[in-house]
Amino acid sequence: ELRVRIDKLSRADKSDNMLRISSDSRKAALDARLVGLYDNGAETKIDRAVENIARIYRQNAENAYTDPETGNVASHQGALQIVFLDLGTPNKERGWSVYDKMRDQLVAMGVPGAEIVFVQDAKSSAKKAALFKAARDGQVSVLFGSTETMGVGTNVQRRAIALHDIDCPWRPSDLQ
Repeated sequence: ELRVRIDKLSRADKSDNMLRISSDSRKAALDARLVGLYDNGAETKIDRAVENIARIYRQNAENAYTDPETGNVASHQGALQIVFLDLGTPNKERGWSVYDKMRDQLVAMGVPGAEIVFVQDAKSSAKKAALFKAARDGQVSVLFGSTETMGVGTNVQRRAIALHDIDCPWRPSDLQ
């Protein structure tokens, strides 16, 4: 379908453009439902990422950390994984999201649902600060966010054991 769309561009059809085609390509590579298709149960990039996140969770679930304020061993064990995902963010209109899909798969693989958090759910600066504190304190094992919502100013690295860039940000400067 993408090839057909590209061929139509060369025939002076102005109803589409290369930017739209590139965007749809990125979406389809992540999850076919983002472009109105279904994967028919085929293994996807998301499935592989979820397997990796679940494996790292299990390997680090008993890690102990020191509370920097008290110098004592912190009450919560386990590491933090940060998941950057710009496409397929939570969307009430669509009724599902890639975030939801990944969370559901992680829960099915044994990661506690209460420890999987979407930064988009923290709607105010105060809630975001509380979320980041919870991540630093070990109450969050997997933190999902987009480049925009979890970029500059996100201070959660104390327990960070893995960073997963599920899709590449559109602007090269966002990679930094």
